[in-house]
Amino acid sequence: MLIDNLLEWATHPAVVNTVGGWLAKQSGQTSETVEAYERLQAQLDRIEAQTTKKPGGRPPGSKNKPKASAMPSFTATATSGPSLTVMRDKVMATSGALKEALRFAREDGIQHPEAQQRIQDAQAWLLSELPALERFDLAPERLATLPPAERQVWEATLPTIRKLRQAGLNKIGTAEGLEEAAALAGTLGTQLQVAAVATGAQGPGWTPPPSEAQSPVPPPQDGPYSQYAPEMSIDTGCVECGRGHLVGVDAVLAKATEDAAVKGADHPDVQARLAFAQEELAALFQYDWTPEKIARNPETERKVLEQFRPQVEALFEASKRATTPEALKQVAQQAHALRTAYDQALPANRTYHAVVKPGQPPAGGHETVRVDKSRVFKLHQPTAGEVKDTTRMVNAATAYDRLALAVEGCGVPIRYRALPATPEYILEGQYNPDTNSIQLAPAALSKDSYAVQTLIHESLHSLLQNPTCLPHPPADHSTAERQVEDGVIATMVQAGLPLETRDGTVIDPGGRTVDWSAIEAEWGHDATTNLKWATDWVLEALAGDIPTCQTCPIPQV
Repeated sequence: MLIDNLLEWATHPAVVNTVGGWLAKQSGQTSETVEAYERLQAQLDRIEAQTTKKPGGRPPGSKNKPKASAMPSFTATATSGPSLTVMRDKVMATSGALKEALRFAREDGIQHPEAQQRIQDAQAWLLSELPALERFDLAPERLATLPPAERQVWEATLPTIRKLRQAGLNKIGTAEGLEEAAALAGTLGTQLQVAAVATGAQGPGWTPPPSEAQSPVPPPQDGPYSQYAPEMSIDTGCVECGRGHLVGVDAVLAKATEDAAVKGADHPDVQARLAFAQEELAALFQYDWTPEKIARNPETERKVLEQFRPQVEALFEASKRATTPEALKQVAQQAHALRTAYDQALPANRTYHAVVKPGQPPAGGHETVRVDKSRVFKLHQPTAGEVKDTTRMVNAATAYDRLALAVEGCGVPIRYRALPATPEYILEGQYNPDTNSIQLAPAALSKDSYAVQTLIHESLHSLLQNPTCLPHPPADHSTAERQVEDGVIATMVQAGLPLETRDGTVIDPGGRTVDWSAIEAEWGHDATTNLKWATDWVLEALAGDIPTCQTCPIPQV
């Protein structure tokens, strides 16, 4: 079982592509790469051949799995080698830190303090414990004394350990080197994860402690602390980071459960997903939700983070014990319940203007970008002359890019993230006044007319419900949502773009124009003045002009 899984791992497309991809980038090293792979393959072939000569071994390719009682198992003792579970957990923590550092580096630069904190934490292990593991604990004379199953695991992983140690020593000073180290750490983590499950390795493992924060660096004057995570504060627990990490864990563990039922819990695909979940959870309590950061949050947020931090740690520990499909299913259910409870517990005074489809919108201010057909009475059939005057056929992708450029040019970053989804609704976008930023689901990158409609919706929120125009937002967002919905209708019609209603009906361009008198009759003079200003601003951006960055004509009290 162990040898089959290690052989499968060594030739698995994900592993070959991950390691081979960055090796292929190294000019002049093609022969070295081939030789290294041939040495690894020869080693695995030798290990497989040896097992056929031992009691309990089986010929290569045998489909009959050994009984559970025959599975080799080892723990850390005074006479054995390094603890597989401890080393797995430390590699996972290093992998997670390097991957998150890479995300910050790609948008904020490798010198950003969040990237540097994670790199320094990773290098502290890569430059101390990993060399000791490779050169002392796994020296030939010590490998020779280990039980066969334990020795086989470490011999199969030594090439990756060596390359990761070299990457940590020489190459993390650049984004390319950081990517290489992150890929190797992820590969080694998956390999150790597979081996731990296949061998039945036992032991307490290791849980990463909260990272010691670096000296705070003030945010730039012209933007947020981080472009990658605009909702992040320098020295407080990141509330929105929790939402992002838990959404990813929920989705990935659900897929891992499906795969485990078919392929087995020790399959590389399953263990790679489980490794991802552990990395995401560790990122929360190790970096985003440290006790010192949480202590500086406002009281309502602090209580939420103090409630859920222990639950995140408990889920992390449970995921390390999930060695069967049944146990993995329970962990996935635990992750889904945690993610749902966290969403529901977020402070109600945090204002999120969002769009969802389809089905019944959830409570808390979420509304749909698709317009309500009952509200289309505000549009009247135009004359031929009015159609000619108001209809401007534009390319949707061009319009999308123009609007995004104008919005970001006025200090409202637009980021594409995996947003929450439930059986009842799919969150497609949200504007957060706290950070003055827009987040859109990746589907918006299609840049079709519906994506433009979604971006218009959130752009109007950023113009009308930002802290300057609306310094004290009410707890009930329904009025703001309905006003913005009218603005979406007006903007799409005047821009000559097809308008999609809530039930999926498409109103083609050129068929209608806007009745502003009906809008004013419902919302009054001040709100209508602001709404018309905001739609004109968006229309100017869609047309390719860069509108002036300014606040609404009549700030709301």
